[in-house]
Amino acid sequence: MTIDNCIKNIGERVVATENQNLGLMGGLAGNCVFYANIYLFYKEERQYVMLENSLKELIELLSSNNLSSTFSNGISGIIWMLKYLNKIGLLESIDELGLSRFNSLLNTRIEKELLDKNWDFLHGALGMSLCLGKDNNYSINRIVNYFYEKQVPAENKSFSLDSQLHPGKINLGLSHGITSILYFLLLGLNQKGLKRKSLLLIKSIINTLLNHEHNYDHEGYAFDCFVGDNHKSRLAWCYGDLSIAFILYKAGIVLEDESLRAKAIEIAINTTHRKTIEDTHVYDACLCHGSSGLFVLYNKFYKIIGDDRFKTTANYWLLRTLEILENNNYQFYSAIHNKWENNISLLEGLPGVGLALISAVSDIEPTWDESLLLS
Repeated sequence: MTIDNCIKNIGERVVATENQNLGLMGGLAGNCVFYANIYLFYKEERQYVMLENSLKELIELLSSNNLSSTFSNGISGIIWMLKYLNKIGLLESIDELGLSRFNSLLNTRIEKELLDKNWDFLHGALGMSLCLGKDNNYSINRIVNYFYEKQVPAENKSFSLDSQLHPGKINLGLSHGITSILYFLLLGLNQKGLKRKSLLLIKSIINTLLNHEHNYDHEGYAFDCFVGDNHKSRLAWCYGDLSIAFILYKAGIVLEDESLRAKAIEIAINTTHRKTIEDTHVYDACLCHGSSGLFVLYNKFYKIIGDDRFKTTANYWLLRTLEILENNNYQFYSAIHNKWENNISLLEGLPGVGLALISAVSDIEPTWDESLLLS
């Protein structure tokens, strides 16, 4: 099966399946990101019509529904998607949509979620801040000050703030853990009055990660999912060595820290040896914890660094993605139900895989991956 045939098959299946969820990671807003990219790649009118129809439905429902504010399945993810379409030239004006009316609401929700210790990226304050944009001084200021007040960081002090989602545990992953906090703190370095606080917090998180790094030669991996787990984490976007290495590399660039960049590359290169199901826990093709997410990450590493080991590994996971889809009739494994099921969500289903495959054969810059904290 060719990549082209696979993308078209995914398109047909997404169009044919009704999605009751409205959100970015799990619903119609995620479908819009996919429709936009498949249209830009193939330039077929019917794909643009699908995008237009879905947008019309979504915008109407955005005003009439009592939606949550989460980035994963609420208002903030939908607004991020609309801004994304505007940036890539498929939504001429977003001012007329009146999105600014949500700014006050989201800032209020950010405050509430922080008070409730819910700083989670997908389901809490961090994702809402991403929606508001990198230049939204209020939300970034509030988030940096929140972590600073809670941590009162000092040189070489570990970051020990848990979350509402995982009380009593220090989550190291990108989807729900301190690696996502690191991404947002890097933004705080450019904000007036936040550089010193952000830098102390950044160093605290980096120290926490590296102080809990396992010896790859002896144990075959670097980072647990949670501090103290002491068992091999999966290889994925959501958790594990590869996505943590990617954010550490970004931190090394921003901080102009060559030793941190080298450490991040070393960790990432070690992961290229992990390919079996037993060693990766990769069962399906999804972006979140599957083979297409690994392709996206290795491909980004290759484009940034140019090391052929990343290119070879990216190609491996690209071919595995095609193989997994074909062998499982384009379905995805549900650990909750312990069976293979249809899934048309961006994070765990066909639209996300379609986006990854388009990025493999297109010159279009995959800026949609900001939604995964990779841009």
